[in-house]
Amino acid sequence: MTSEHTNSVDESLAKLRAVIREELASESAQRLARGDQGGSKFARISRHPLVAIFVSFALTAVIGSALSYYYSTRQAERERDAIQRAATRESRAVQLEKRLEAIRGFSKLVYGRHTRGTMLEAALHRRANVDELKDRKRLYDESFLAWGENLQANMLMIRQAMGSVRFSSFEGYVQNSYIPIVRPYDSCVTRAYDLALREENPEVAFTNCKIRVLRKALLDCSYAITSGLYILVMSEETGDDQEQEAAHVLVERSIPKGCTVPGVK
Repeated sequence: MTSEHTNSVDESLAKLRAVIREELASESAQRLARGDQGGSKFARISRHPLVAIFVSFALTAVIGSALSYYYSTRQAERERDAIQRAATRESRAVQLEKRLEAIRGFSKLVYGRHTRGTMLEAALHRRANVDELKDRKRLYDESFLAWGENLQANMLMIRQAMGSVRFSSFEGYVQNSYIPIVRPYDSCVTRAYDLALREENPEVAFTNCKIRVLRKALLDCSYAITSGLYILVMSEETGDDQEQEAAHVLVERSIPKGCTVPGVK
């Protein structure tokens, strides 16, 4: 109950008391003039019509003030809860965006390397001139160097996407599934490039290392890992415990299946 409202009620009550005192004094004088002394003072006062008005006014003021205080308090609580919920949603949205940005960054590195390798491979297949081969090899080497220089950063990027501060299962997938595929692919493309610079047939290297099988395995593994990261992150944001468990089972099955090289050891 606010102090302003309380002061207003007190002033009204004071005015009403003054009016009652005046009415009682007037009635008492009239009774004395009529010689009417009967009944107690309380009985005489309680029968006065202004008493009922006073009691009604007092009850209305007290109850009204109490209800006003109750509803204003509830409204303040609702507004406070709404602000807290909005802040929680905003915080979760910020964290989700950071995790998705980590996934996008990792995916860019993985697919950038694959794309540049495919461009170099295509130039070797069609026996492009030396300048074009060197230019595409330079681009591929840049992606290879960026991956090597940022290997630990890549692992930490995966941890951020997983919302973990420790070694995550996805780091194991990268180290034990992705890298064992990308290394032989790198070696195969490099051998074919060296043959082309010596004006020999690069298809010899491609045939020996089964480049088409390696390329498909590398693309499948890249998709399995990046897609798995996204599935797990989104399941934590939008799904219940059962859906999260189902997402983990799906990813744990899909990555080993997607990161295999049939017929190549």
